[in-house]
Amino acid sequence: MNLQNKLIMYDFLIPVLATILVLIIRPDYAFLTIFLGIPIYLIITKRKSFLPVFLIATIQAFVWILIGNKQYGYNQEVMIIFGLNIFPFLLWSTGLFLVYLYSSHISNWLNLKSFTKQFIVYIIMFWFVLIIIETLAYHVFLIRNAATGMYPGLPICECIHAPVWMQIVYLTMGPINFLIQRWMKKLFLNKDKPQKFKK
Repeated sequence: MNLQNKLIMYDFLIPVLATILVLIIRPDYAFLTIFLGIPIYLIITKRKSFLPVFLIATIQAFVWILIGNKQYGYNQEVMIIFGLNIFPFLLWSTGLFLVYLYSSHISNWLNLKSFTKQFIVYIIMFWFVLIIIETLAYHVFLIRNAATGMYPGLPICECIHAPVWMQIVYLTMGPINFLIQRWMKKLFLNKDKPQKFKK
């Protein structure tokens, strides 16, 4: 197995590590560990070109928490800093980054060159990951947002119990992130030079 494939395998093991940590320590501490570890991991694996991707995901997550902070109040203790609920911030920043990373791997593997095809791959992966995580959090790990628990969840999965506008935000956070990432890359990076692994 070459270095690139090994790194891809390590990338896909991050959610496994996050799950193990959630079973051992508080969920917010678990994702704080993953959040702080990602930039270190990218530097160690010589993929600093992905640091701006992580930064953009972090900024978008922070903006969302500034807007929707009052919509969060979990059924268990989580970190509150300056009145902001840190747990959803950590989930969104980490999740947006990882989905973008994974969709990049899949697009490269499928040799997809067009923006439209890559966007479709991203959307499918984002919605799949979002539903899986929300379903597991609600039904398996019993992590529930009591502040919006009175609202109905999405059909079938019975997850994302929130007002309709908030459900729409959840479903569009990923596509918005993808568009921002590509726009920023076009502005500041050589768009003809794809992000590569360094040996």
